[in-house]
Amino acid sequence: MPKNVGSLDSWVRAGLAIGCLVLAAAFNEVPALSLVAAAVGIVLMGTALTGHCPLYRAFGIDTHRSKLQHH
Repeated sequence: MPKNVGSLDSWVRAGLAIGCLVLAAAFNEVPALSLVAAAVGIVLMGTALTGHCPLYRAFGIDTHRSKLQHH
């Protein structure tokens, strides 16, 4: 599984994941919102930690630094 998520992209994803997980905990009394926020947070954290995003691959997007440096 080649990396296609760059460093800055990973940090942004990790920050958004933490925000989603906090949102899920804060709105625990609204199960649908809590579950969706938790699921999104888990997926974002997973892609941040692994450096691979299946949607990026499907759309041909690559923000990984080693692929961007062709100079």
